[in-house]
Amino acid sequence: MEKEPVVQVKGLVKRYGTRTAVDGLDLDVAAGAVTAVLGPNGAGKTTTIETCEGYRRPDAGTVRVLG
Repeated sequence: MEKEPVVQVKGLVKRYGTRTAVDGLDLDVAAGAVTAVLGPNGAGKTTTIETCEGYRRPDAGTVRVLG
């Protein structure tokens, strides 16, 4: 039986004005997993993490942390 992920992101979209920082991201992080978010400057890494932490609200999609 597969455990539910501790972080689950489905269809995440975050925009700043006309600029789209994150566009349709899906991500599952399993309990105990070591996970890295990699990409070039401006790819939306910080925006993604801050949205998962609740510091930013998504424009679309869902973020679930610990259920």
